[in-house]
Amino acid sequence: MENNHLTYFKVENFKKFDALEVNDIGQFNLIVGDNNVGKTCLLEALLVDEDPQQLLDNFWLSLKKRGLVFQIEEITKKVGNVSTTETIYPKENYFKKNIIKEKQKESFFYIKDRNKENEIHISISNPISLAIYNLTKDKKDSVISKYGFEINIKENINQFIDIYNKKIKKANNPLWIYDYNEGFINFPLISFNDTPLEIESRSIYENLKTKREKQILIDILKVVNTKIVDVELREKFEDLKSVFLISFEDKDEFVPLNFLGDGFKRIFYIALKALSLKGKRILIDEIEIGIHYSKMKDFWVNIFNVCKELDIQLFATTHSQECIEAYIEASNDVGEKNIRLIRLQENKDKSIKAICYKEEYIEYMVESNTEER
Repeated sequence: MENNHLTYFKVENFKKFDALEVNDIGQFNLIVGDNNVGKTCLLEALLVDEDPQQLLDNFWLSLKKRGLVFQIEEITKKVGNVSTTETIYPKENYFKKNIIKEKQKESFFYIKDRNKENEIHISISNPISLAIYNLTKDKKDSVISKYGFEINIKENINQFIDIYNKKIKKANNPLWIYDYNEGFINFPLISFNDTPLEIESRSIYENLKTKREKQILIDILKVVNTKIVDVELREKFEDLKSVFLISFEDKDEFVPLNFLGDGFKRIFYIALKALSLKGKRILIDEIEIGIHYSKMKDFWVNIFNVCKELDIQLFATTHSQECIEAYIEASNDVGEKNIRLIRLQENKDKSIKAICYKEEYIEYMVESNTEER
């Protein structure tokens, strides 16, 4: 498989970051630091994508999962015997309010992997960029959304963003910020307070193509309970619809996933997510949640093996010293050297700095009992 793993990442004017630069990134990256220093913010910055539609989808869903409510209204009008429904979207641009740093006009992302480097800019569309777009489209005053309806540019001028991609040396056509995909399954971020979307989980499971993929799912779940032998998706089970059923070697009856607790459901979700992100990166906030400390090393061993097999680059945050210790112990067990510890720290001028430690220092830190949370 082609290795597209990031080796360098820099972001400017994004949320709380004026600028943050991360050098010498590995395949496995555990992010630590004080509360509110920006660990989750770094994961969210890593949602940037060279595909404009994927970028839009990623940032929209990240805001939705964090509780942002989009006040979208449908108004039905009736004239005579004819009824028409109009959808009204908020005038305020959620990229301006929630993505681009306050009082700034543009966010910048600089990325490198072993084969290439690129630069991506996100800005709020302005009348000039939209006018240029109109000229390239025979002076039309509207765009057609992916759902087939027209968006009047002049009336909704604040609802567009421009994305500049240095690799193709031009800006993409302005994107309407509400032209996102509702049901995409390769969203890479798992938040600490994430409620797994049942529709999303079912879609990922239904897209599994091999016995090996299903076995990977079962192997990760075995870290939590070694007696798990199978998983199946049942359209109807007793009074439940579309439910995952877990089989245990010491139980005759099937156990619905929802009966096994939030921690188990989160591990199930992480395993499914990994299977949907082959060759890409997965971002996990507070990775230790749901794992008992006695099982943490085994969990990391499985994560290393799965990510290696599926060519996935991992970025995860933690507050747990036990998680850090298990991370290095598991890497030693499997002979994994491509691990990093990324520590975020706030400087006296309130800027944030990222310090990237390789495997040798992390091991020294554990041996000397130096805490890096």
